Amino acid sequence: MGRPCVSDGPELDAPLPSSDVLDLLSTREIEVLSHLAEGHTYSSIARRMHLSPHTVDTYLRRIRGKAGDQQPGEPHDPCAPDHPA
Repeated sequence: MGRPCVSDGPELDAPLPSSDVLDLLSTREIEVLSHLAEGHTYSSIARRMHLSPHTVDTYLRRIRGKAGDQQPGEPHDPCAPDHPA
């Protein structure tokens, strides 16, 4: 059985970006990533950084884009399978 879909939480088994990718990230992207690594949800990160959860998701999509995981403009679907069939 797969993981349950939780749209307001971190992907705990997601790999951390390499140091090369960290060099590409903005200060705010690193801040969002740090909060996520600490286990905070999108909503919690948004409150801490005075952002909307949508903005947090946008930062995380940009991080994934820079990491080569997906295109920066591609919408994040927290319920999508990890690997396409």
